Amino acid sequence: DRRSGFALDLPHGRLRLAPAATGSMAPYVCELTIATADSNTAINELLAKRKIAHVRHDKSVIVPPELAGGISLRFVPSD
Repeated sequence: DRRSGFALDLPHGRLRLAPAATGSMAPYVCELTIATADSNTAINELLAKRKIAHVRHDKSVIVPPELAGGISLRFVPSD
């Protein structure tokens, strides 16, 4: 994987295992990529309605781990 660690491409997303954090030896999931069939319309509306901070990268909408239970959520249009 380009960002280091291991990534498993699944039919509807990607599972990424990152190198252990400092002092930790247990693997953990650091990012979850979710493919959306509506070009991110629903997630954009939800984030705006609830005023949840997020960033955009290319066509992705990313909710940072501090706001998503410790895991980065990346929403990617499947079209």
